[in-house]
Amino acid sequence: MATLRVDTPPDNEPVTIDLLKAHLRISISNDDSLLAVYLQAARESVESESGRSLVNKRYRQLHDQFPRLEDSAPGGIFRRARYAHHWSDSRRAIKLLRSPLVAVEKITYLDPSGTLQTMLPAPERWEPKTEYEDGSQVLDANGNLQEVVALTGSGEGAGQSGESEPVWDPTAGNDTAEGHLLWKNKGPGPGGDFIEDRESEPPRLMPLFGNHWPATLHVPNAVQVYFIAGYGELAEDAPATLKVAIMMGVGVSYENREAVTPELLRELPWYQRLIASERVLDWNPTQ
Repeated sequence: MATLRVDTPPDNEPVTIDLLKAHLRISISNDDSLLAVYLQAARESVESESGRSLVNKRYRQLHDQFPRLEDSAPGGIFRRARYAHHWSDSRRAIKLLRSPLVAVEKITYLDPSGTLQTMLPAPERWEPKTEYEDGSQVLDANGNLQEVVALTGSGEGAGQSGESEPVWDPTAGNDTAEGHLLWKNKGPGPGGDFIEDRESEPPRLMPLFGNHWPATLHVPNAVQVYFIAGYGELAEDAPATLKVAIMMGVGVSYENREAVTPELLRELPWYQRLIASERVLDWNPTQ
């Protein structure tokens, strides 16, 4: 069982008030505040039903412990772990409850002594025209870990990588300058403590190859995963089907102010089909 919390609400909704009013054929501004509440409620409902985050938000997912493998008898018979699938390594995966995954910031956990520990994701390969911050890590073409140790300049383009990968200094401890970025060679990778799988739905987190998740203190919510999910700040790339579902949901709320009406007792098959078409399906369900 996992619990999901929104740590940072979105700055914008995936549907603008103007577009919503055009859909509802509303020309006055008297109900704009009311429409904004309905819009937020409809977006939250669609996200909950679809398992998708339409606009970028910072989430915190809580678990009582990491997925674990335990010998239950001589001969190495494993207990079926939480978030497991069959008997393969995927049983060690932590599945995130919102897609698409933008980035995992960190995992914090209480070790058996009660000390708060932090785990960081393994760095990805260097990417062109990408914003990097002080402390960002990437793997270079030589398989070494490179870390941003200084940002120079300011304004547009500060902290952005170039169009082509720089010629990295292969010696550990040496620096490589790239525009406004100064990288330091930290030696052979991969670095980090776990792998993030952004391509799968739902997104998955796995321990590094050959490693296992650490032991935790036996208390509720000992493990907390901090991550960002969404289609962007303005959600321009969010599925149009879900935007239409949001507008339909607002339309029902706007036209029917009571909890139960003859209209609300009817099924809304088109609304449900829109959400179902984009619902995150877990083809390897947790067990």
